[in-house]
Amino acid sequence: MHAWRKSPSVLTATVLTDEAEAIPGDKVLGPWFEWDSELCVREYHEQQAGALIRSVVVVQLVPAQTEPVRAFAIVANGHGKHYEHITQVIAEPDKRKGLIQQVRQEKQAFDDKLNELIALLELV
Repeated sequence: MHAWRKSPSVLTATVLTDEAEAIPGDKVLGPWFEWDSELCVREYHEQQAGALIRSVVVVQLVPAQTEPVRAFAIVANGHGKHYEHITQVIAEPDKRKGLIQQVRQEKQAFDDKLNELIALLELV
């Protein structure tokens, strides 16, 4: 990122990737990147799969529903996190409670970031 700060270009993921690839063995940027091509492809495919799962929606889960909702929710258990169909989550009280708790935590994190930004902007 050293070169980026000195150049007039806009910072994008592509610009940063180009910089990391331009300096093999860079001790600042290098550790942030996976350089094993097979592993890179696998991780990228997993990101694409996650995006696909998150893009699937249910148009009418219940008769009064007016907005589409995600078809799958992330559920945490002793083995990590995985996706389950929203109907399975709704059917089990513990999973419903866990989903609500997860969303509340995400909202709190968003609110915290918003408050930090507002406080910073008030200093200007």
